[in-house]
Amino acid sequence: MKNEENTVDKNKKKSGVWKIKMKKIFANPLRIIIAWLIFSFVFTVLVYYIIGVTTPDVYQLPMEFVARMPPIIVYVTFGLSLITVPFYIKGVKKHWHVNLIFFVFCSLVIWGIRDDRSVEDKNGISVESFIANGKSFEKTVKYYDSAKIRQVIYTSNGQRDSVWTTYARDGSVIQQVKYKDGKLVSTAK
Repeated sequence: MKNEENTVDKNKKKSGVWKIKMKKIFANPLRIIIAWLIFSFVFTVLVYYIIGVTTPDVYQLPMEFVARMPPIIVYVTFGLSLITVPFYIKGVKKHWHVNLIFFVFCSLVIWGIRDDRSVEDKNGISVESFIANGKSFEKTVKYYDSAKIRQVIYTSNGQRDSVWTTYARDGSVIQQVKYKDGKLVSTAK
């Protein structure tokens, strides 16, 4: 009987310690934002690895995922810098500059992302520039009249690069062609 009581007491102590640790982590807005940044970095690395292992070499899915994560991280950090104010009013009064720094930094980054990210043409073509593995790329998406994707192509330094995919109007893949530094590597379907 005493062993059962000791086990119950130990479990209560462990759960109480866990609650205290969680309260300390989320005691102020800075810790919440830092916890989010650490989580998002670890999540990005893990998903990049998993996608990289499970995706054939011709696809750029892992790099596309990594390229899409920074804006998400910035938008959530921006939101956290605003949302934490009413919940931690005492902490914000004491450390108001922390929220202000995150707010201003994220605002500037968001302004840069929205201003420079993608250009859409009236002819149904959108062009997006990004950097992956130290190389600058342009991703061009061409559309059918119905806003369905017709073709996705990548160029680097004015040369064909990566996988070029052509789609039928129903969304099925017609052809995939892989280029590396302007030279044809392989053709599929």
